[in-house]
Amino acid sequence: MRTRRWRATVRRLVLAFAAIRGAEAQPASDALVEARRFYARYELLMRTGDREGLVGLYHPDGAYLVGFGRADLMTREAIETEYQREWQRPSAFEWQGLTFEQIGPEVVLVAGRFSWRLRDAPVMQWTYSAVLRRRDGQWYIRLEDEAPSPEAVRALLCGSPSKSPGSSTP
Repeated sequence: MRTRRWRATVRRLVLAFAAIRGAEAQPASDALVEARRFYARYELLMRTGDREGLVGLYHPDGAYLVGFGRADLMTREAIETEYQREWQRPSAFEWQGLTFEQIGPEVVLVAGRFSWRLRDAPVMQWTYSAVLRRRDGQWYIRLEDEAPSPEAVRALLCGSPSKSPGSSTP
């Protein structure tokens, strides 16, 4: 009797270990592949200054925009107005170290950084996080948080951006 229980326990452990190893060896889910493509497109839209395309990245029901002391649920129309009135095309933009984690069948968490430069200003490093939600087969930004990196803030406050690792001059 003990031998059977022992064998059954060992068998369960072997199967569990195999399942874990198999999960580690699995290629990225379709959601993660699609999320990476989404951000490749996002970068292209930023670089080309396509305001309409950028607005189309946000969820039709709006998105929570967080950062710079705000945490607002904005309608897509309000996001469009903000892009039309306030947004400026960067002279340089690049995602850096984006990580993706699927946290639900229709939800992906994104975190990383990006570099941003306007005209002749120094390049600034930003931290970034977002939640993507899929709706009708399309991915949209439902929450987005952007903030200057601590190094960039320190450089601005200290008045010498050239000494900061978060920013550089061309």
